[in-house]
Order: sequence, then C-alpha cells, then structure tokens
Amino acid sequence: MKNLIICIGLLALFIGVASCKKDWTCTCSDGSSLYSWPIENVKKSDAQATCDQLTDIYAGTCSLE
Repeated sequence: MKNLIICIGLLALFIGVASCKKDWTCTCSDGSSLYSWPIENVKKSDAQATCDQLTDIYAGTCSLE
C-alpha cells in the first residue's frame, strides 16, 4: 500500500510538471514572407490549437516553436 501511494504521488508530480504553462511562438510562412505571433502563458496543447487557427486564417504554413 505504501508503494502504491508513492507511485501515485510521483505520477501526480510528473503530470503537474508536464502541464506547465509557458510562452510559445507560432511562425507562419507563405513562401516569401515569414511572420511570428507570440502565444503567452499557455499549455502546449492550447498553443498548438491557436497556431492551427492561425494556419486556417493566414492560409500559409504555420508551426509552433
């Protein structure tokens, strides 16, 4: 039982660290121009969703950095 509690605690710590919010940059290119938009204080999955929306709006190729 003690080992189970330790394992659950370590798993919770790992999940807490993995879901940290940070600043990201979405960089888009249309072949001739390069544009970057800051995406601040969000999880990676949220930043990726925002960058995907910029890809739809911008009609270029965008990537998350």
